[in-house]
Amino acid sequence: MRCPVPFLLISLLVASPAFADDDLEEQIVAATGKAVDKMIFGPREEAPVQCEIARNLLPASAPKYLFAYIDGCLGFTEAALGNESKACSHYQSAIETWRKNPPPATNDEIALKHASTLDGWKHVAGSSCPSAASSTARASEPTPIALPEGATVATLEGIAYVMPDGWALAKFNEIGGSAYFDNSTLKYSLKIERLAVDHPGAEGVEAERETLGSGHVLEWHANSYNLDAYVTFDDAVVYISFFSIETNVDQATALGLARQIAESMKVLGPRRCIEDCGPGTITPAS
Repeated sequence: MRCPVPFLLISLLVASPAFADDDLEEQIVAATGKAVDKMIFGPREEAPVQCEIARNLLPASAPKYLFAYIDGCLGFTEAALGNESKACSHYQSAIETWRKNPPPATNDEIALKHASTLDGWKHVAGSSCPSAASSTARASEPTPIALPEGATVATLEGIAYVMPDGWALAKFNEIGGSAYFDNSTLKYSLKIERLAVDHPGAEGVEAERETLGSGHVLEWHANSYNLDAYVTFDDAVVYISFFSIETNVDQATALGLARQIAESMKVLGPRRCIEDCGPGTITPAS
């Protein structure tokens, strides 16, 4: 039986930003993503070839950071094939290329996606490169913090909102500062994240749309596994996502919670960090 390809490795190739102003970057991301198809559907030994095909799309004059995608792709395929030493070399090359030639940050959302890509390479390099493990190791996940009734959560993304009762803070994300929550009674998880002001929200999917009492627009769509909602402000779009790996997500319950959070939400100012974000704050109700 074939060994499954680790999800984190796949996500490094297929979870990519929408590069509206850079067709070449879109092409490279799409081309390296074909290596995933080979690893899943076979023949697996042809996966590195897909990385080299992507390399051939890059002219010598291409921005140097784009070549890091090729090493990231080769690192992915070699690691999945069990060639750890080769994977290590490629991941280290990708990280070094990215650091010396940082990609342009045309907006916060793309900057966050780029930061997540680098963070992912650093994380998997810790598995493939024993010497890098100490410098790339992540701290264990913190114990969730039960939120007091009516607590306001403010993040370094520059947003704040009042959390419904029964939720615990799971973590503040180091990349971007977004917040994750758990509800042990409902068995739901929740992610709240600030997106770029020009993010399309629920565009492209069949979604419901309503105007809240606050005057802001809430768009949402749902299935049995999750409910995704978007709140539109003048200077930001905020993403609210309920999901669960233990049970189905009840649409009415999740939508009611999304409305409650969205009604209380405020944009406090510009985003205060992209990488190495510190924790936000929790303020009990007065």
